[in-house]
Formats: sequence, C-alpha cells, structure tokens
Amino acid sequence: TPEELVFIYSGGLSRWQMFDETVRLFSEVARIEGSARLIVLCPEAALAERMLNGSIPRNKFVVRSVPQKDVSMYMAASDCGFLLREDNVVNNVAFPIKFAEYAGAGVPVITTEGVREIACIVRREGIGFIIDPVGTDISALIVWSRIVKTRRAEYSKKSQAYCSSELVWSRYRDDLMRLYLGRESRQG
Repeated sequence: TPEELVFIYSGGLSRWQMFDETVRLFSEVARIEGSARLIVLCPEAALAERMLNGSIPRNKFVVRSVPQKDVSMYMAASDCGFLLREDNVVNNVAFPIKFAEYAGAGVPVITTEGVREIACIVRREGIGFIIDPVGTDISALIVWSRIVKTRRAEYSKKSQAYCSSELVWSRYRDDLMRLYLGRESRQG
C-alpha cells in the first residue's frame, strides 16, 4: 500500500552479506514503525524465510527467488535497500554490483562503512544512509526512511542520475584503454 515503508534486501546469504544483521536491523525498525515491510530477493528463499521467521512477524516480510530480469520490478516497489558489509580489508576495496543495481532502480541504500567507496558516494551524493551495525540510531534511520518515502521521486532521480553518469563502462573507457595499451606497449 502507499502508506507502507518498504525496505528491500537483494542478495545471497553468505556471511559477508550480513543478512543476519539486516534481519536484526529491520526487526528493530518494524518494532517501532508499524508500516515497515521487507522484501527479500534471494536464491536461497526457503532458508531466508526460515531465518526471518521468529525474528519478524510474518505479515511484515515477503521472500522471493526471482529471475534477474524481474529484480528491478521489486526494487521499483521499494523505498530503500539494504547493502551491509563487514568492515574488513576485502570489503574496504570491493565495489558490489548490487549498489549499481539499487542506484539504477532509483533505490537509496542503507549501507555501512565496510565498502569505503560506496560510503563515500552515499555521503557525497546524498543517496543513502550509513549505519553502524552495532550502534545504529534506529529512530534516525526511520526518520531518514520516511523522508525518502515522501521525497521518493527526488531520491530516485538522484540515484539514477549517479548510476547513469558514473556507473557505466563508457565513463571509464578511455582510462581503461590507456591502461591496457600502456601495459601492452611495455610488454611488447
């Protein structure tokens, strides 16, 4: 319904994707914000559903395993997306494609400092909310989510604009060619 505050998690259940933490965080949000709902898109749908049961009331979430071509439809129905990562050396230099997927669908992200580049983008572009998985101010997250909901078109436009200008291969084509050709000429 239009009144619902819809969050989405799209991904697998690997430990580094912090699904357990997403469930814990959303359960705190749902306890305070009665209209909060969670869409979980996951290849391991049955396992994800078992992980959610008992933590979140059944009427607050839906779990689906959908073909990639249908993911954007679910994202378009969401107000904000979870992209949590642990703060470790691997994640610090990673750049999950999921961020581009969320941004391309116009979905602002709730993320951590774990992926440094994404945290910088979120701060600079104003297209998300950075949390500390251990000490998040749930009230601040809910207020931000409500603002996103009421200004959905603006947030969607900003996210999509960033994606279409910065997260496309053509943006980096010349640099990549210089790197490739420079390396090739040194080897030749």
